[in-house]
Amino acid sequence: MLKQKADYLIIPTLLGFFILFRYLLGFNGLYGQDSYEYLNFARSLRGFFINGTPPPDFFWPVLYPLAGAFLSLILQDVGFSLQFVSIISAAVVYIYTLKIIRLIYPESSKNANVYLLVLLLLSPFFLRFSASIMSDMMTLAALVSGTYHLFKFIRLKSVVSICLAALLCGVACMTRYAAIVLVFPLALYGLFHFFKHKTRFYILLPVILLGAIPLIPHFLIRWGSSTSFLQHDWLTTWSPFHFLKSDFITRDGIQQNAVPNIIYSLMGIFHPRYFLAGIPVLILGFRKFGRTPEVIMLAIAVAFYLLFLSGIPFQNNRFLLQVLPFFLMIYYRPTIQVLKMMGKDPLPVSRLITIFITCTAVIIQLSLFVVSFKKVYDRTMIEKEIHRFVLSKNSPPIYTMDIDVSLQSKGIDAPIYNIWLEYYEQPDTTALVIFNTNVFPKQWRGMNPMKNWDHFNEDYHLKEIKSFKEGWKAYVFN
Repeated sequence: MLKQKADYLIIPTLLGFFILFRYLLGFNGLYGQDSYEYLNFARSLRGFFINGTPPPDFFWPVLYPLAGAFLSLILQDVGFSLQFVSIISAAVVYIYTLKIIRLIYPESSKNANVYLLVLLLLSPFFLRFSASIMSDMMTLAALVSGTYHLFKFIRLKSVVSICLAALLCGVACMTRYAAIVLVFPLALYGLFHFFKHKTRFYILLPVILLGAIPLIPHFLIRWGSSTSFLQHDWLTTWSPFHFLKSDFITRDGIQQNAVPNIIYSLMGIFHPRYFLAGIPVLILGFRKFGRTPEVIMLAIAVAFYLLFLSGIPFQNNRFLLQVLPFFLMIYYRPTIQVLKMMGKDPLPVSRLITIFITCTAVIIQLSLFVVSFKKVYDRTMIEKEIHRFVLSKNSPPIYTMDIDVSLQSKGIDAPIYNIWLEYYEQPDTTALVIFNTNVFPKQWRGMNPMKNWDHFNEDYHLKEIKSFKEGWKAYVFN
């Protein structure tokens, strides 16, 4: 009982991180376009709950902003509510990853808490997204807890567990569409055992209905375009020929990546930003991986997801976060076995080796987190600085992209023209032009952003009036 209570200490621990991020560092979870899209839509949903104003259409799944909007009816601040959902979701991910490890490895799970504290909680990307206004943590919380109840059903034949598994996996899919790829093989596995156990067949219909419940908000809110996500470029252009490619030209611009897609998809195993012990344990403990049905099923689900990532013409590091807890479940046994191999000396020496390895890992994780978080933090500070600058100019019209959603979300009510969406033959010459000279010329060569930029410079002449970090600059028409 004491051990189980100690597991829940992760909640105040993560709340401490939340206070550090939000109030001491001033990081409100917002950076880049996606986080502001979630915030804006959550505000629209809150407005609908209060005054009945219908929300606009929203391309991404609606459950994360919906959760933030509901919570904001109590907490008032929508941004705070969305960030709070992420931090509590991170605690759920931790707790249920721990439960699965204890379920799969009951004989050797006494070190699971320390293992997850070092390799999950302090994983640079996991910690970063715990405080971000993004749907990743809520997706992971539903996915990991759903997987736990699926495995519990298989072992204990619990009807309640299969019902919870269906509901939670449905929530994961309707929080982030890509979770469908992970859920699909797990659902087939659950269905196989459903018939294998000869579970009362009349239970199957309620299980399916529970899994479909999370679809209801999606269809109610996106009634006119509920299936538009199926036309996303990543699905329509998916190809095994992308496995060995590293450069892509899509509607998201020109991508020139360092490694081919198939290597990128495996970074969750070998890149220390995700899983510090991945390569050492793979080399030293290759023969010590567990071969229980659950471990094999987790490996199949992860492989299925990574093959999906390898085939889309795009690379984004946050996509790999979805499989981090599953890697940790698979790697638990070999990691513990490797530590035992290294600690075969007399007991005091063994403890010193374990303590040294643990402390070294903590230092490396925190150092990598600082490097990873700094990029996000700098972006947040740049957005705030640009907002203050626009206000100091009495909010004139603006030609820009990428930060346009940020400026709108912060209350700039002047016209903001997105230079990616269309070509402006006759621009408003009283407007500001805010442009990233480091990124846009490479990413958008030959496309609307650069066509507009060249047109503005050649036919109207732009004068730089302010320079920000990371290549962002403000111009006026001269």
